[in-house]
Amino acid sequence: MNWVRLLIVVVVVGALMVFSVFNSQLVEIDLGFGEIRPVWLPLVVLISFVLGFVPVYLWMSAERLLLKRKISKLEQGTAHLEGQLSQARVELLQPTTPQPQTVPQPAPPPGT
Repeated sequence: MNWVRLLIVVVVVGALMVFSVFNSQLVEIDLGFGEIRPVWLPLVVLISFVLGFVPVYLWMSAERLLLKRKISKLEQGTAHLEGQLSQARVELLQPTTPQPQTVPQPAPPPGT
């Protein structure tokens, strides 16, 4: 799985490099307040990519952390229930103390 991630990163970096070579020019960006600055176009693309990637990455990391916590909590609950189950099995398998059994007395003979 790591090689797929590496391949995707290499392709994205390669595409960015090709884009940078063929589109190396300055573009004007309005920063507000009536201020216009010339900026290198590949830098604008890189900043846009980072601004789009970072929030999604942070959201996915938070989701992963929450899911790991849920899994940990469920595993702890399962371990607790397994402990209770094994204790119940031990209690069921323990021999109980025998109850004194009464021997039935034979019925008296008729006519006595």
